[in-house]
Amino acid sequence: MAKSGQAPAATPIVLLYRLISGSVAMLPNWLLRALAWGLAFMLVRGVKLRRPLVRQNIAIALPTTSLAEQDRIYLESVYHFVLTLFETVAGGWMTLASTVTIEGDEELHQALAQGKGCLILCIHMGNWEALAASVSRGVAPTSVVVKKIGDGPVDAFVLWLRHRAGFQALQRKTKGDVYRRILEALKTNQIVGFVMDQYQPGAPEIDLFGVPARTNNGLATIWRRTGAPVVPITIRRDGPHQHHAIILPPLELKVSADPQADVLEATQAFNHVIEEMILGNPEQYFWLHDRYKVGRQKAAPAPP
Repeated sequence: MAKSGQAPAATPIVLLYRLISGSVAMLPNWLLRALAWGLAFMLVRGVKLRRPLVRQNIAIALPTTSLAEQDRIYLESVYHFVLTLFETVAGGWMTLASTVTIEGDEELHQALAQGKGCLILCIHMGNWEALAASVSRGVAPTSVVVKKIGDGPVDAFVLWLRHRAGFQALQRKTKGDVYRRILEALKTNQIVGFVMDQYQPGAPEIDLFGVPARTNNGLATIWRRTGAPVVPITIRRDGPHQHHAIILPPLELKVSADPQADVLEATQAFNHVIEEMILGNPEQYFWLHDRYKVGRQKAAPAPP
């Protein structure tokens, strides 16, 4: 992994990926939209990519929806995901942050005025890469906790895209290194983002739409130890390369004499915020992820 502020080293295959990035950046919006719809139809109507899983995920969050409505949300969600991939790849040769209009940036500035740094709570909705880029370039230097993606060249390419976008990717390399880098960022009054809506093996089971889901409690743990404010941010796509980010007020979280209980209570509060974000814009949420690997048996059976 590259050090902070440095782009990952380029290999021949990564250079090829960068060439592809430049080609995608040249495509007009109408063609991006057409390609995204075409791929979405192929994946949803042809391949039926994870259809039972997606239907059940949607049914858990939106229990009154019909099967036809679930499939409409499924199709639109895949369309937005494909468009996010196109936009992010194109971001190697265009300013991803410039595609986002930010509403409520005063909330982040007020949170940073405390001098403790700021923690962002966000999810896989709209273009989350553009969100990180816009906050980092428009408000304050931002780091985002991320996982490794694919094999070496793919991961190196994604790290290059994130470097070009203008935010720092915190990816685990050795035990405890991400935690130390988070503390360093907060001590210098920077922003650290957590995309907190994925299954975490070994994490506590916290309700999400009434079904237990193993939920990463890292954000709550950092908050409890540092006192840094937690600010939720959501983003929606208004069109290709057009996004609107909404920054909400910092969450009011309780501190007691029991740190472990505080972490669990805060994590549950985060899941409630995630629920509201999803319900506010279900068509742009990433439903393909298996969020309920533990609690699935407690939910309704997956439709075929």
